[in-house]
Amino acid sequence: MWYIDIDRKELGAALTSGRSTLSSHLEKLDGQLKAPIPRRMVRLLWHSPSDAFLFPPAVMAAPKAELRECLAWCTTYVGPLSPITAYTRVMSPEALFRLQNMPNGGDVESWFITITMAMAEATIATQSTPRNTEEIAAADIFCTYSFAKGRAETLGLPQEDWNIEERWRDLALFFDRPQRNYLLALQSVWRTTSNQCGRHRMHDNKRLFPVVDIGDGDAPQFIALRRLGLRLDEIIPDASLEEITEAMRGTREGRIDYFHRTVHRLAKERTSVISGDLRCGFLASLLSLGSMEYLPLAVALLPMFPEAPFWYAVCVALYAANSMQREAFLSEKRGLARRILRELCASATIADPLTADISLDELLMIGGDRAALTEVHRSTQNGINVELAPFINVDVVVDRYSSTENQPADDDRRNRMFQEWLVALDSHISALDTLLNNRPSQRSESRSKGRQKR
Repeated sequence: MWYIDIDRKELGAALTSGRSTLSSHLEKLDGQLKAPIPRRMVRLLWHSPSDAFLFPPAVMAAPKAELRECLAWCTTYVGPLSPITAYTRVMSPEALFRLQNMPNGGDVESWFITITMAMAEATIATQSTPRNTEEIAAADIFCTYSFAKGRAETLGLPQEDWNIEERWRDLALFFDRPQRNYLLALQSVWRTTSNQCGRHRMHDNKRLFPVVDIGDGDAPQFIALRRLGLRLDEIIPDASLEEITEAMRGTREGRIDYFHRTVHRLAKERTSVISGDLRCGFLASLLSLGSMEYLPLAVALLPMFPEAPFWYAVCVALYAANSMQREAFLSEKRGLARRILRELCASATIADPLTADISLDELLMIGGDRAALTEVHRSTQNGINVELAPFINVDVVVDRYSSTENQPADDDRRNRMFQEWLVALDSHISALDTLLNNRPSQRSESRSKGRQKR
């Protein structure tokens, strides 16, 4: 059992009531467990009650000052911990074994495992959603990047390559359509979204993505990687495209051996205009396209290339071959890493009521997973409270099905419920955009047109 059996109704009532009620409830729990409960842990437990495997990533993502407290509490009252239990379903047994037995595992690697998974989720979510959510993904991606950079500074990792503007420009050079179009879409909405959220500032006149013509090779040895539109010869110096392509088409052992040899060469070089972190993360993603199987190899590069896991996640997500593959990735994990980062970065304490039942980006992300919709914690039986943007929440109410005889089948009911939520949210977003910008919401208009076509 990975979490303590706590009366969620009782805890929920305490969370939304006054401080005195909450304090007495926590004292009761403390008395039962004979140990103080870390505030973040209880908050995470309540916010995502369906995730039986939530504690291990919560522990590994905890700030350094809270790590020992959380780890001691969970080890004593929850059970022995594996820092990557939450990700066993998306990683191979061999990868799990390698990561669990990694020397100097500690909280540094744990932090970047969570950040890496969050980045893959944020990048994939936008591509798998038919609606215009680039602004949400842009804010999530850049916020997570800044978060990773701050964590690296705290841990004393090298900082010379951390330059988000240059890295996104470099990454755009290595992809062709549709990946490059996606990157350009993120860049085009980044300035407005990030400035509104106050998460990051950028020079208004600086263009990150120059328009470049990326050609494809016609030789047979290019066929395996041609659909990705990669300029591998620009990423790895002193290596021909044929050599890299041939290596990545070889056996598993051969691919890993080539990866290690190339990484050591890049570590010695350190003179290219392209970041070594970006090149290593990109090369690691080629080991298994669209899969997080080789995350341990990327995380093991932290001492030399602290950004490598981050770019590994972005490239893996961009390689997702089709919508079914992307939706399966999200459906299986349900945005767990992003949810953890959002909760741990929140300034609120356990004594504060939850700001919303769910955020808009999370609702859009799990909308394709019918089972997940029924697990959304709701303020009322027939509605939810949705966070549209930081500190901007709205209540969304849908019609209740009064008669069980006329109630649609479960799948139809969930689909109808989700569509009703989206229609109601569109009106809220349109009103909010009109209020802020005195113009209709382009996002709402595009959603409405898409639904009319369907």
